[in-house]
Amino acid sequence: MEFLRQFFILSLLFTATTWAADIPLPKKYEKCSHESDMKILDQERMLKVEKLVGRNISSAIYKLYIFDCGGKISKAYLLSDKIRTHYQSLLIEVANHLIEEVFVLKFSEPTRYMPPEKWLKSFHGKNVKELMRLDALSGATLTRNSTIDLARRVLYLEKN
Repeated sequence: MEFLRQFFILSLLFTATTWAADIPLPKKYEKCSHESDMKILDQERMLKVEKLVGRNISSAIYKLYIFDCGGKISKAYLLSDKIRTHYQSLLIEVANHLIEEVFVLKFSEPTRYMPPEKWLKSFHGKNVKELMRLDALSGATLTRNSTIDLARRVLYLEKN
């Protein structure tokens, strides 16, 4: 039994390393130094996150970045979520327990479902409750829900 548990953890770590390796960071961070740490939610925290977002989450893996951009330190989380049959990967920057900025790093669904920049900018300064009041995305309801769930997840991780 212990062997299976260790095999599962190693396969998760391999998947996590492969998953994050091919995702380039936004241009905003090109000249910044950074540290990153791959993390996996334990079962207790995963259940709390699922309760928060009201559905099963598709990945317990996330990556935490600490950026140093000329002395300005910022924190961001890289997470992925399954929308329909494919995934989106977002980098979500936080400051003072609020969403600072949201970047779509990888989007495998058809581009017509991709959230527009203008809508992503509306996340700035939002807390968990305010995220639920964001406008709908015409024709991309599942993308909207996934993006908001990821942002809420980040705020939960930031708080806990």
